[in-house]
Amino acid sequence: MGHSMAPHAVGVMYYGGHGVQKDDAEAVRWYRMGVEIGHAWAQAALGSVYRLGRGGLQQDYSEAMRLYTLAAKQDAMWFISIGYMHGEGLGVPQSYETACRYYEMAAAAGSMEAQYNLGVNYEYGAGVPVNLPLAIEYYRKAAAQGQEQARATLLRLRVPLRESLA
Repeated sequence: MGHSMAPHAVGVMYYGGHGVQKDDAEAVRWYRMGVEIGHAWAQAALGSVYRLGRGGLQQDYSEAMRLYTLAAKQDAMWFISIGYMHGEGLGVPQSYETACRYYEMAAAAGSMEAQYNLGVNYEYGAGVPVNLPLAIEYYRKAAAQGQEQARATLLRLRVPLRESLA
C-alpha cells in the first residue's frame, strides 16, 4: 500500500461525518492504519485526536507530540502542531519563543496557519520582539493563501488588500 492517503482520507470522513455517520472511534482506527504505513497526515491527525482526548482515546500530550514529531520529519508544515503545543504549554513548558521557532519552520514550508500565527506573535510581541512590518509580511503571506483571519487583520490594520495579495 506504500504511503497511500486512503487511510487518512477515510479517517477524515469518519471524524467529520462527511458522507458517512460521524464516528470518532472509527476515524481513529483508520488514522492508525495510516500511521502504520508512515503517512504524515495520518500521524498529525491521530496526534490531534490524542491532544483533544477524542475517539475513545485518553488525552495524551506526550503521544500527541510524538506523532506530530513523526509527521514533521516528513513534512515541515506539521511543525505548526509542535509550535501550538509549546505556545499553549500542552505537555511541555509554555513558551511563545519556542512556539515561534516551530512556526518559522512551518511557515517556511508554506503553512498559512503558521504564517498567521507568526503575524500575531510579531504584532503583539509574544515570544519575539514587536515588529509590525514583519507581522504584516506574515499576514500578507497567509492572506494570499486564503487565511481569512489574516485578511481580517490586514483590514483592521488598514493595510490595502490589493497590495497585500499582490
